[in-house]
Amino acid sequence: MASCTFDGNTVTSGSSVTAYQTSSVPYGNSCTSETRTCTNGTLSGSYTYPSCTVDAQTGTPLTGYAWSDTIGWISLSGSTYGVSIADDRTISGYAWSENIGWIKFGSLSSFPTGGGTTAANATLTGASITGWARACAGTQAGDCSSMTSRSDGWDGWIALSGTGYGPSLSGGSLSGYSWGDTNLGWISWSGAATTFQACQATQGYQCVSGNSVHTLADCSQTTDVCSSHGSGYFCATDNNLCTAPPPPSAGTNSDGSSGILRAVPSLVKTGATTKLKWKVDNATSCTVTGNGDTFTGISSESSSCTHTGIMCVTSPVSQRVTYVLHCTGVSGSYDGTADVTIIPKWQEQ
Repeated sequence: MASCTFDGNTVTSGSSVTAYQTSSVPYGNSCTSETRTCTNGTLSGSYTYPSCTVDAQTGTPLTGYAWSDTIGWISLSGSTYGVSIADDRTISGYAWSENIGWIKFGSLSSFPTGGGTTAANATLTGASITGWARACAGTQAGDCSSMTSRSDGWDGWIALSGTGYGPSLSGGSLSGYSWGDTNLGWISWSGAATTFQACQATQGYQCVSGNSVHTLADCSQTTDVCSSHGSGYFCATDNNLCTAPPPPSAGTNSDGSSGILRAVPSLVKTGATTKLKWKVDNATSCTVTGNGDTFTGISSESSSCTHTGIMCVTSPVSQRVTYVLHCTGVSGSYDGTADVTIIPKWQEQ
């Protein structure tokens, strides 16, 4: 009698081997096998893998139980099955009910619509669980291998959330209800928990509309309004916290020149005028005084003075004078001076 070959090994006629449909299956699934028998050189069956393993659970598991008044406890985790939340916040896996069997999360399609439900696979949205799960007994094949429903009117769909209901996560515990319609009714999540941090993707501080928003693991938020700390406070992008503005300092004039206080010219004939220009950043107020003049404004260009270009025209100068600039801001002050000297009479023409 001729022998057969399977996975490189000889199978004698009349002997059998166990073969598997795939080499591995996702966590929560079972390996599918068949017995292949050699008969005079012909090996029955079609499965080609000599072994099969169940993938390890990924993501953060849900633990504990959900409860239905009609079917009782629904186990969310076991030694070979479970429901978990991935880093991208999708929820997948299998839960188990002794009365209706497997309940599948993820890798579903052809969702029902309406009633404020979300036509999508189960997802943690903020701190709320949205989308759909399905009791596999409600499918035609009974194992969720296809989305075709049974013919008796029960389809096994579970609306995880809808208008006015839905589970949410806070402090590691779940609460709220899902709706299973026929056979399942309301499903309570108060016995379920997870270590997944519902808002881990956005947890911490963020700048939002110029304010510092602190998001906690349970998705609660507090907002620090930066303007409440004083004029000029802003949300800094390096740490996302409300931050005082830098201290006042010389800026740049619109003509590109330095914003330090300057007199142009600084050497004048007796009785002539001169012009002053300045520009100070991060100041809330500035005053320039000297020779009986007082100019206000964080720049000469914005000052309410008589202008020549961007500069303020002074009163006639009859003796050496020092103009003094003093600015204040939220984070300090800034000072500067500019001297104007009279041309000696022996130099006059």
